[in-house]
Amino acid sequence: MSNIFKVFTIFDVKGNDHGVPFVSLSDGVAQRSFGDILSDPSCLCSRHPEDYHLYCVGTFDSGNGMLTAASPRFICSGSDLCHAALGRVSRGAIRGAGDTSPCPSATDEAEFSESDLSNSEVSE
Repeated sequence: MSNIFKVFTIFDVKGNDHGVPFVSLSDGVAQRSFGDILSDPSCLCSRHPEDYHLYCVGTFDSGNGMLTAASPRFICSGSDLCHAALGRVSRGAIRGAGDTSPCPSATDEAEFSESDLSNSEVSE
């Protein structure tokens, strides 16, 4: 039995480039996967979610191996997912400490420049 999967890419707005395609059963499942990528602190996408958009670019038939291209169709932006996640947090829908928003908060990951470090006093 074959399945028809949708094919998606994550578009980097600043780089003007679509990433390597991936398949998913639906737009919603692809959005969830995109959200997972955005919540991974090791991924550049998590640092700048506003620079990334999810697009559907075709279909893949697992029965006959046919990949059918389509004009890229916008699904959502990283910012859309961040705003939705912040809404869930404010409504208390996040269940526990292990759950994360698709966007890192400023307090989760403080960033310091070299000048910040050189201007700070260190006591021993």
